Amino acid sequence: MNNCKKSVDKKFFSHCNDCRAQEKPNIDFLCLTAKNGIDRETKYASLFFVRQGKIDVSYRNTLRTVEEGHFFLIPSGETYSIRCTDNAQSAVCALNEKLLVLHRRTTGLLYDVYNVELPDFEDCELFTLKTNRHIQALLSDCRNVTDNGLLCAKYTQCKTEELLILLRSYYPDESLARLFQPAFNSNVDFEMVVNWNRDKLFTVEEFAAATHLDRDTFRYRFKEIYGESPVKWISREREALVLRALTEGEKPISSIISDYKFSHYPNFIRFCNTHFKNTPGNIRKNSQRTT
Repeated sequence: MNNCKKSVDKKFFSHCNDCRAQEKPNIDFLCLTAKNGIDRETKYASLFFVRQGKIDVSYRNTLRTVEEGHFFLIPSGETYSIRCTDNAQSAVCALNEKLLVLHRRTTGLLYDVYNVELPDFEDCELFTLKTNRHIQALLSDCRNVTDNGLLCAKYTQCKTEELLILLRSYYPDESLARLFQPAFNSNVDFEMVVNWNRDKLFTVEEFAAATHLDRDTFRYRFKEIYGESPVKWISREREALVLRALTEGEKPISSIISDYKFSHYPNFIRFCNTHFKNTPGNIRKNSQRTT
């Protein structure tokens, strides 16, 4: 396996074999000056760690100064601004939907903030916590490795997993609930999330997790918007995707089975016989004859 390291002779960054070319590291280190602020939109919920100096953060109707050694969260789909009067350094860790839901539901990272009432939740839009020495060390290690040339999405994903474990281990549940509440209670664009994941997710449970809803609430809202049950819609979308992959491209059948989450080849054959009245191989051959 190639190592993710910077060449001594050539000034470039290389990827290891485990990295996908289209993926970018989800931990970024920012150096800010009084002249160079930031105006961005979060694609994913993101944790911001102020590592040096202090910054002024604004999003929605919130404006707050965050001191060195503290961190906060901004939910996905939010436009935010960061300014500083002197030089400042921060680290930004993006948390995708799958990772958030996984840690919330299976490892007990948070309270169930839909059912537990905690004080001052109206003040959670920019709730801050102090960065402990373990997280400081993690960020320093990550910065040192990336400064030495590593450009590896898998590495930063592993460090993010470690970060969430440290949060769960060293911070009170109530503090974590307040910190993460905006990520789970923010206004998720339901239709945008459904359309974005229509070729990636193939169960009601997966779609419900992506929209931060329980299964029953997701089913009710889906039927309200789309006029049919999510099970029927998901089945029809999957059918169309599979047929398009078999007839319009040269993707190996083994890749189609993997991409559209069939458990094994016999299961895929049954699917094709049920929906298309033919085997995958014959469908592909027939499409090639007509082109």
